[in-house]
Order: sequence, then structure tokens, then C-alpha cells
Amino acid sequence: MKTLVLFALSFVASAAMAAGPVGSSSISISGSSNQLTSISGAIVTNKASGTDAEALQNMASNAGNVSISGRSVQRATVGPLSLVSNEAAQDAIAQQNLASNVGKVMISGNSEQSATVQLGGILTNVAGVDTVAQQSLSSNVGNVTVAGNSIQNTMVGPLAAVLNAAYGRDAKAVQNISSNNSCSTFTCANSR
Repeated sequence: MKTLVLFALSFVASAAMAAGPVGSSSISISGSSNQLTSISGAIVTNKASGTDAEALQNMASNAGNVSISGRSVQRATVGPLSLVSNEAAQDAIAQQNLASNVGKVMISGNSEQSATVQLGGILTNVAGVDTVAQQSLSSNVGNVTVAGNSIQNTMVGPLAAVLNAAYGRDAKAVQNISSNNSCSTFTCANSR
């Protein structure tokens, strides 16, 4: 009996593995979409370390397979004395998006994206040995379609910093600021 149960379990597990992963999910919004993120006097970190580790963080962003029938407004504010960091240590991938459209995004109306780094705010994007770190601020990255107007605005205030760095062998740090970049998530950056 134990052999029969083990055989049945191994058959089910093999069938599940052969079927592969379930299809990717999608988001469909039939009206307007407003996404607002405000960070003040706080620290937000996105970190990946270790072999094949991935860290993905989205703030006021559309990422993946997203469809919006109306207007899309995305605003991210890094307030005074705030830190937002994106870091990939050895053999890892880290991605951070602020007020951005990343992946396969379709907006039927107008798109307005705004990222603000206020007085003393700091944004960092750092890649170590054999890693990729990507950070996007008020940008369209990947297969993004906007049927209406697209407005992208990034403001960096006094005594604020936006840093992008790659250290070590095969390190790549990609930063998009108020940009249109047709490379889907890491397809261009990850060509090592």
C-alpha cells in the first residue's frame, strides 16, 4: 500500500512539473488609475543577495501585464530626510520602480508620471559583482503603449541625491529617470 501511495504521489508531482508554471497574472482596470506614494523621514530598501536572488519593489507603479482603460496618474515622493535604496549583492537581481510603467503595460487614456526627491532625500541604485540592479523613476520601460498623452516628470530638490553605481566584475546598474526605454525588464541590461 505504501508503494502505491508513493507511486501515486510521484506521478502527481511529475505531472505537475511537466505542466510547467501557471501562466502569468494580469491586471485590468476599466476606469482611471491613481497611484500615490509619499515617504517622509523614512527608509525604504530593496535588496537581493545570494545566488540567483531577486528583489522586486514597485511604488506607485504599473508592473507586469497591466491594462488601464482610462487615465493613469502615478506620483511618488521621497520626502525630507528619506532614503530609498535598491541594491543587488553578488549573483543577484534587484529592481525598483517609482511612478513608472514597467513590462507589458497598455494605457488607453493619458499617462502622467511624477517622481520627486525633496530636500535631503536620497535614492540609490547599486550593483555588485555579477549582478544587475535597475531603478526607474517616472519612466516607461519595456512594452508600454499609451494611446493618449504621456507626461513624465522627475524633480530632485536641493541637497538631494540620486545615485547609480555598478561595482565589480560584470556588474550592471541601469537607471531610468523620466525616460522611455523599450528594454523589457532586464532584457537589455542582462545581456552578460
